[in-house]
Amino acid sequence: MSNKVCHLLDPLFNSVSFYKLSVTPNHLCVVGQSEIAVSSLCLWVQFLSVRDNVITPTREVITQHECSGLAIVSQAEMIVTGSSDNYKKYYWSLVTLDGKEKS
Repeated sequence: MSNKVCHLLDPLFNSVSFYKLSVTPNHLCVVGQSEIAVSSLCLWVQFLSVRDNVITPTREVITQHECSGLAIVSQAEMIVTGSSDNYKKYYWSLVTLDGKEKS
């Protein structure tokens, strides 16, 4: 069994479709009407389109730090959280959806 799969489920929690990721996902959230963002303790966030019961990759955003969690705060920005210095420090950054770190 692989933990590197993102499943689209129907209302009865049956798998309708899936997408195989390159790494194990750590966090995901909804972006707008038909897109999700997936983070996975890497230096990037992967965006996936969900349309007509099909999941397809749309883009990746490179982050300056390892991303363990995220939240979409607007149509243009997300908050990325994670740790650094071997889990001695934790941070959060406001990042645009095209990857520019704002704070």
